[in-house]
Amino acid sequence: MTQGDWIKKARTDAGVTQEELANVIGTTKQTIHKYEMNIVTNIPMDKTKAMAEFLNVTPSQLLGWDVDSKPEPEDETLKLAEELRNRPGMRLLFDATKNCTEEDMRKVAAMIKAFRGEDD
Repeated sequence: MTQGDWIKKARTDAGVTQEELANVIGTTKQTIHKYEMNIVTNIPMDKTKAMAEFLNVTPSQLLGWDVDSKPEPEDETLKLAEELRNRPGMRLLFDATKNCTEEDMRKVAAMIKAFRGEDD
């Protein structure tokens, strides 16, 4: 697979459109298309890092260098947040909190758990 194939796979596996990814990393849908089609292969490191973070893969995975590893969430709260991020209807919540700190995200996850009637 090419670098562009890995980027497209990570994006589609995450259920993210080219436009959504472009908005998050501060570029255009057309640029994401060029990355995925290997028209542009010298992707700036800050864009690679931002894409990888948003798509929950490592930069190495995104570029096809390390396809076997995936970062594990640090604790149960973060695991719950990752699980919820991929549920229908939750994308809006996570888009709204994308600039939150890790501590803020822990609070959001705790509120969701409380809403669901789960104990910490």
